[in-house]
Amino acid sequence: MRAGTVVLPHPAGTHCAFLMDEGRSVSVRAWNEAAGLYDILDNPLGPAVVAQDGTSAFRIDGEALTQAAWDAHPRVRAARQGDLSGYPRPNWTPPG
Repeated sequence: MRAGTVVLPHPAGTHCAFLMDEGRSVSVRAWNEAAGLYDILDNPLGPAVVAQDGTSAFRIDGEALTQAAWDAHPRVRAARQGDLSGYPRPNWTPPG
């Protein structure tokens, strides 16, 4: 199975999922207001990176965390309650 066939859960409007390595991995990135891009590896709803070989990485603000540390992170706990106030929203509408 290609990793690209599974899109990771991620908060719409503050994060975007990217298929990489010809569909062999997926990364989730948060909006970076200063850069005007989704470029910070981050996902408060699950792993920020998943590869075809089954490896995954949990990251908040680009910082690698163990799954236990990620699970206890305040942004993860807030996102589970629907609070994404710690994340900026892009000031544009994606194409499509």
